[in-house]
Amino acid sequence: MMEEDFEAVEEDVEQISTTYTPPSKEEARWIFDYEKLYWEIRAKLMGGWLTQNKLNEYVIVKPKGATPLLNITGIEQTMALVNGFITKIQALTILDEERILTLCKDLYINLAKFYYINMEEFDLTPERASLVIRIVCNLFETNLRKSLGGRSMQIIGMTEKIIETKTTPKRRFGII
Repeated sequence: MMEEDFEAVEEDVEQISTTYTPPSKEEARWIFDYEKLYWEIRAKLMGGWLTQNKLNEYVIVKPKGATPLLNITGIEQTMALVNGFITKIQALTILDEERILTLCKDLYINLAKFYYINMEEFDLTPERASLVIRIVCNLFETNLRKSLGGRSMQIIGMTEKIIETKTTPKRRFGII
């Protein structure tokens, strides 16, 4: 066979493209919304729960006759203390289990000392102080776990594009 008996080899190209998109507005809000933690803690201390209205504003719902866990002075001062532990940057950090537990322990110790010193002023009993500390620390730890191993960063960085190209050469005379 001579060279002119073959046609130029053309290839069929099939591209498969997969795209992972960045987090939605709701997912991004969940990652960075440290204010929700603040308001959720406040709602629990007031004896209620947190919801959002049609304008996406946080609203504390307090059932009729619900008793706050401590008086308003105690709630305000607790929130001032807790606010020092809550930051926007937490969502962008990469924390390990040990660091999360260390931060929680630090908050726990600070709250315990704070309530021991101010128990009468805040209208607290030792049992209620223990309950308040557990509520605050559980919510705080849950919020920190978004950063365990950089999970928040992984969600943010999920924008990637994978292109796979398959080529199949055309054949003539059974020869490639």
